[in-house]
Amino acid sequence: MLNKALLKKIAVAVLIAAAETVLTAPTKGENAR
Repeated sequence: MLNKALLKKIAVAVLIAAAETVLTAPTKGENAR
């Protein structure tokens, strides 16, 4: 079984990746246009 600490690290990494995607997606869309 996975450690809770490892799960927390994975959760944080996923949240950061999601936040970066949300923040950068609109900018890329505007540049594409």
